[in-house]
Amino acid sequence: MAAHYLTARDVYIGDRPLAESSAQAVELPPLPEVAPGFTGRTGELEDLLAVLSSREGAGEEEPGAATSVVVSAAVRGMGGIGKTTLALSAGWRALEAGAFTGALFLDLRGYDDVPVDAARALDDVLRQLGVDAAQIPPELAQRAAVYRAQLGARARRGERLLVIADNASAGEQVEWLIPSGPHRLLITSRDDLSHIGAQLVDLDTLLLGEAIDLLDAAVRTALPKDGRVAADTDGARRVAELCGCLPLALRIAAAQMVADRSLKPADLAADLEDPAGRLDVLDDGSRAVRGVVQRSVRRLSLPQAELFWLLTVNPGPDFSLDTAVAISGVGKAKDVRLRLAALGKASLLRQDPVSGRWSMHDLVRAYANEQAARYTTATGHAFRRLLEHYTRFAANAAVHVDRSARGEFSKVDSSRFRDRFHAMAWFEAERANLVAAIQAAYVGGHFRIAARLPSLLTRYLHMRRLLNDALTVDSISLGATRALSDRTSQARAWMNLSNTLGELRRFEEALSANRRALEGFGDLGDAHGQASAWMNLAGTLGELRRFEEALGAHQRAVDGFGDLGDAHGQATARMNLGTTLAGVRRFEEALGAHQRAVDGFGDLGDAHALATARMNLGTTLAGVRRFEEALGASQRALEGFGDLGDAHGQATAWMNIGYIHGERGCFEEALGASQRALEGFGDLGDAHGQATAWMNIGYMLGELRRFEEALGASQRALEGLGDLGDAHGQATAWTNLGMALRGRGEFGLAEEAGKRSAALFEELGDSFRRGKALSELALTLSQADRGDGEVQAMRETAAELLRAVGANDEAERVLRGIKV
Repeated sequence: MAAHYLTARDVYIGDRPLAESSAQAVELPPLPEVAPGFTGRTGELEDLLAVLSSREGAGEEEPGAATSVVVSAAVRGMGGIGKTTLALSAGWRALEAGAFTGALFLDLRGYDDVPVDAARALDDVLRQLGVDAAQIPPELAQRAAVYRAQLGARARRGERLLVIADNASAGEQVEWLIPSGPHRLLITSRDDLSHIGAQLVDLDTLLLGEAIDLLDAAVRTALPKDGRVAADTDGARRVAELCGCLPLALRIAAAQMVADRSLKPADLAADLEDPAGRLDVLDDGSRAVRGVVQRSVRRLSLPQAELFWLLTVNPGPDFSLDTAVAISGVGKAKDVRLRLAALGKASLLRQDPVSGRWSMHDLVRAYANEQAARYTTATGHAFRRLLEHYTRFAANAAVHVDRSARGEFSKVDSSRFRDRFHAMAWFEAERANLVAAIQAAYVGGHFRIAARLPSLLTRYLHMRRLLNDALTVDSISLGATRALSDRTSQARAWMNLSNTLGELRRFEEALSANRRALEGFGDLGDAHGQASAWMNLAGTLGELRRFEEALGAHQRAVDGFGDLGDAHGQATARMNLGTTLAGVRRFEEALGAHQRAVDGFGDLGDAHALATARMNLGTTLAGVRRFEEALGASQRALEGFGDLGDAHGQATAWMNIGYIHGERGCFEEALGASQRALEGFGDLGDAHGQATAWMNIGYMLGELRRFEEALGASQRALEGLGDLGDAHGQATAWTNLGMALRGRGEFGLAEEAGKRSAALFEELGDSFRRGKALSELALTLSQADRGDGEVQAMRETAAELLRAVGANDEAERVLRGIKV
């Protein structure tokens, strides 16, 4: 064999440079074809092509010279995510665009039992470049020198090569392959190889639509006329979801459908639904998701692997470093952070770059669950630590969020959170985890925590209008208290459930739950619990328009909290009493109650309750036509909610401001405020708030004589309020609809709408609004020339109803044919 030796520039064989000895152009082998069904990845593909196609530095550097130009890119992502497919697609696109004259492909098998090392990789690439096997040196450094010499010679001939190194698991496999001059290196890896200077392109799972397209294309590649995916879009969507939108899993699923031509997507989805057997389904003999994940896991250290499967005890979608520390049982956050980073570098976890939170792909979790099932004692302890962590942090946060609960949480250390905003942000980030943890705690028999944790979460859920979550956790809490035979906690659970049912406008159920809470506290002799239950019961009775009963319950709550010296409870009860008094038009008494509530919350320093009390005071002031004071109180409420970050409170305040402007006849201002309310409720997904805002908007548009728009808004309000079962709101919307129809000259339809409104108010026992509805109907009949006798009779009926509730001024205006 000829002797090899090195100079600064070339490798010599005897007296000739090796580059010269193989200078004759050799046709390079073609790149492998891109897997059928490649879809999506537009942004990632463009990023890769931008790096690979850059001409910066082309032909300027000597081979092996240092350069600041980015000459390599690394596609990183979990196993099966489509890294190779993307790399090959980018390679072919770059070749077709003329960015390269040729390309080389190496499979480094980085996750196999015996990965391809750097020496073998260089041997492979040199053979592809046309170097005879006998001329390839045995030493790694010599092979690297030959590689550089070969690339240099091709650069001098005007060639530009792309080298694709697939499935690298370590920088050592690819460092010797980094080219200089015009050539580029593209790497794919499950690990973070940023330390070698490559520009990273992180690959995530496909979007749902792209995943369905891939499933369809993969089936039709084998069976071109197959239409099963297109014919069963719901089933295909569920298959894609259960495959976690992971390309490998989708291709295996498609292979199952190809093998069994009677298998519909819905049937395959049913097979995938069981998490314990999902990985068994995603195995077609030659490919398996389980094996892909397993090859990554076995490269972990023992502490890293232990944390990997312990993390599965968190039932939610993601987790913070604090949560991981609690799960691990390791005292030092630094140690856990390093282990999380290792799992992230191995693409077994994903970290959100903004929040810093970690998550695990569903199929990776399925594999981790299989491993965790072998260590039930360890996972049991980890789950208990997790639940205690969530309960402790939730209690710390609840002190800041719910001022009224500070007595209950007087022994809780609230220093974990700086302020209310910090606490709310924690609830926002952990909400899905907390709900899932409560469900898992109940199933796992941790009844104390399943009973306790919901009460810490409920105030936040109500503020954010996450009422379905609130219903879920309150129901679980009730079940847990029953399992514990804890009568005190059970009475509290009934009360929390009644609040949530009331917010969901399920008032009869709320009433029943209220009564169960009241009975429970009564049996226990819990005077504070009874006062709270009377207050909640009063609110529900008011919503059911059983005002006399509601007023009695309110007074019992006010008296009960007073006897106990609970200033906060008494202020809350007075505020609620004022709202009901205003509802029955006892405005002076209502003003007194509201003002005392405002003073009480001000003295206590409860900014949120103070904003609510001011908002209610503003509405009542409008009822006695003290509009400037009403707007001042409502504006301060709006500012208070804004300072506290309470979006629902702000939307409600905007709605009240719109109402006040409407009552004073400033309809443009009223419309603007109502539209702000509509936007706020829309952002929160509050369907009832949106429907009520549409109702108000319909009225304002009608007063502005924008009848077409008013008609549309009132119809939307009717539909929304009807869906929610709000009969009182529907009655008001019928009134507004009648006004819009009258403005359009459609008197027959307007009359029908007016009659439906008046009939509904009669059923509900609301004489004041029935009187107003009849006054509107009288205007419609008058404009329709229905005769003075009929019109006057209707006006007299309306006036009588208004006088009966003390609305004498409104009654006189109706009799004179003036709109009220």
